[in-house]
Amino acid sequence: MERSTIIEVKDVFEECLQLIQDRDPKYGSMWRTEDLGELFGNVSRKFKGLEHQFKTRDLGPVDMEFPLDLINYTAFFLLRLRNADK
Repeated sequence: MERSTIIEVKDVFEECLQLIQDRDPKYGSMWRTEDLGELFGNVSRKFKGLEHQFKTRDLGPVDMEFPLDLINYTAFFLLRLRNADK
């Protein structure tokens, strides 16, 4: 039986949360100190890195943490954007 889109996306988000949980003690929520420009730069950098890996996958597989990092950096950007006027 095919899994629903909601369940599949939920699983991806849970992987993202696990990655944050594993790394946050090491990095100390440094995203909180970054402004919108820095956070957007992180999103852009992660996207470009993923794009490069995808284009050159004949050199090796895509690092599957990159898409998860991209989602997480995008969430940090969104959190900062929502609170920009507060």
